[in-house]
Amino acid sequence: MKRYIVFFVISFFSLFFLFSGLFGERGYFYNNALKKQIEDTKEESERLTEVIEGLKEKRDFLNTEEGLRDSAINLGYYVKGDDVYWFENAEKQGDYMNDENRVKKDGFAGLSTITLVLITFAASFLITALIWFLSNSGKSNRTDDSANSENNFHIDDSDLYIKA
Repeated sequence: MKRYIVFFVISFFSLFFLFSGLFGERGYFYNNALKKQIEDTKEESERLTEVIEGLKEKRDFLNTEEGLRDSAINLGYYVKGDDVYWFENAEKQGDYMNDENRVKKDGFAGLSTITLVLITFAASFLITALIWFLSNSGKSNRTDDSANSENNFHIDDSDLYIKA
């Protein structure tokens, strides 16, 4: 029985460190999720930088005389002698802040320590119980065979002796 307790303790700590390294709060899968999130954040930052540059160019254009004239025409003013045409506004203002573009994907946050302990305990218990079952099932078959034999012979290390 002692050897099963020792095996359980050894398997528990081995599995705990393995599961912590893979699924823990600072494990392999957590670090991969963080790398993905960093890449997504960099892409979002680059996209927003481009939007800012476009807005700066638009601001600079609106500060020129031609930009003021375009703004005035968009607001409904016109210069005498100009033919006025009305077009639907094809440019959508504020499209860069669309929620679909800003959705953040949640990554793997890692399992808490208590969850890892519970999973490790269950796995260690199952492994130890399986080993105990397999080792005892072999012994029970040998004793049953020797008890039911007609000649009362017992085979042990290739030596035969008669039971008394």
